[in-house]
Amino acid sequence: GSVVGFAADDQGRPVFSFSGMSAHTKNLEKDARCSLTVTEASFAGAADARVVLTGTVDRLQGDDADAARAAYKASHPKAYWVDFGDFHVYRMSEILDVAFVGGFARAGSVTPAEYAAADVDPVAPFFKPVADHMNDDHEDALKTYVEVLVGTDEVSSAEMTRLDRYGIDVRVVDAASGSTGVLRVPFNDPVTDRAAVKTAIVALSKDAAARQAS
Repeated sequence: GSVVGFAADDQGRPVFSFSGMSAHTKNLEKDARCSLTVTEASFAGAADARVVLTGTVDRLQGDDADAARAAYKASHPKAYWVDFGDFHVYRMSEILDVAFVGGFARAGSVTPAEYAAADVDPVAPFFKPVADHMNDDHEDALKTYVEVLVGTDEVSSAEMTRLDRYGIDVRVVDAASGSTGVLRVPFNDPVTDRAAVKTAIVALSKDAAARQAS
């Protein structure tokens, strides 16, 4: 398989910019059926999230091509080669299957209709700044969340790898064995904006402190 960049249009359909010289482009021209595997940014192994979209990919023309190219350039602002004459835009216009794996024991299927109707998680745009802040300045707090709120043994490191409206995922290293894993720390209530994310994380700290004091 090929490693490729992609973006999503306003309906969540993957769009691509492919050179006519690439083997995957030639393959798609012969047979439009394909699958796209997308992993989370910090993907390290089976404990991390990934999704496989299976469908048909076709080359776009006219206004559809212009809109897809704009979406791709918005997602990849340094992709100057998109405007080269040999590059054309493609889209997985028909998604036939969606297979999601959120980590160990967190697999499930999503119908194409459910995928098309879903909204982007409202706190997704805040993930990177929040995770960077927590990982750079508050690793001890993340350790406390998993040790006290989740109930693990002592961990030697903790890294926030995912944030959504329902909670955070933390990659940990067990202090005794050195084994790694990804643990879920849920929020008390769903959140929808950045201020609410901060409030929810503060609440985790307060809950952990209360349990330690009891």
